[in-house]
Amino acid sequence: MTASTHAETVSFEKRKICETMWINSLLALHKEVSDPLKPMVINGIDFLYSSVKPAEPVVSDDGGQPGIRRANNKVGFVTLFHADAQLHPFFKGWIDHARYSYTEDTTSIMVPPHRLTPRWRGILMLHELLHAQYHKENVFRDRVDPHYAEEQSIYTDELKIVEDIYGEPYAQFIANEAPKLLEEIEDGRIPRKALAKVANRGLETVLNDTQYEHEFNLRRGATIMHLGYEALALLNISADETRAQFTRSVERDAGSTVWLGSTGSEINQAA
Repeated sequence: MTASTHAETVSFEKRKICETMWINSLLALHKEVSDPLKPMVINGIDFLYSSVKPAEPVVSDDGGQPGIRRANNKVGFVTLFHADAQLHPFFKGWIDHARYSYTEDTTSIMVPPHRLTPRWRGILMLHELLHAQYHKENVFRDRVDPHYAEEQSIYTDELKIVEDIYGEPYAQFIANEAPKLLEEIEDGRIPRKALAKVANRGLETVLNDTQYEHEFNLRRGATIMHLGYEALALLNISADETRAQFTRSVERDAGSTVWLGSTGSEINQAA
């Protein structure tokens, strides 16, 4: 499509600085994790250098479909700034979130310019790279719910990294708190407030090494997933499809409760 960019407001150099910062955080994450987890990060790094190229937000001159201009057959990687919302309303909804997006014409990783600690910037970068890789390679496409099968797999790997980095205090927190959540289950669902309350305790103790609000939200989301997965394990529910259903419920269900795939009999057996 004939396109115009927002380069006069957000320069190529400014985007490049931010994108380099994200990439360097991923490289630093590889150095920080223990040896058993290094191959997971190396896989993300290899995909980054083989399949991802810098990109920029664009919109057709007639104000039509917005998108991300990228190199052919490559995943576009772009930092979205608040100024990009002036280019098209489409971008307004994504400037505060890292996400992987695909359409028939574009495949993109979009990241915000938020200040994050390098550690969690690297974790988030790996998360989005794995989404891009799995989609490109058609992994999970045969599942009943491909996106959330993919999401739970990525969270499972991501949480291994979180536990590796934060060590025994974090592992003990999850082990101590997940069993308490079983008492909150009613009709196979658990109150969101119960999950959030426990996750917030983790943020106040073992995950308290940040001052950035956006990062607190990232950490809270990851901790909620970890607590839920561990609660499912305590209920002897370990199938990937079930974990994917919990993941979907956390991210998509409206209302005050989250599905936890459990029954009263399972709770009694776990107790």
